[in-house]
Amino acid sequence: MEWLESLPLLGIDWVFGEGARLTHLGFLLALHECTDLTVVYLDVDPEVAAQRRIDRGGKQLSETFCKTMTTKAANVAAACREAGIKVLEKVPCLG
Repeated sequence: MEWLESLPLLGIDWVFGEGARLTHLGFLLALHECTDLTVVYLDVDPEVAAQRRIDRGGKQLSETFCKTMTTKAANVAAACREAGIKVLEKVPCLG
């Protein structure tokens, strides 16, 4: 996590990341040790998510993959809560 130490020197006081590669409990626990970490857990109705993927176009993901990633995200959010990491689930709509 040495890269975190350079952020204040660059005038950066927050970092935003998303995706399956960062949704790893070990990484989040390490990040929590050296930062004021907040995890934002976004949960969406599966039908709404499927329609969004269709609307975006591009490669369509299998239903099995989507269910697996949904379960992983829910499990990681729960584990973060248990570890004392702030987890936001209700995010104000900006639209």
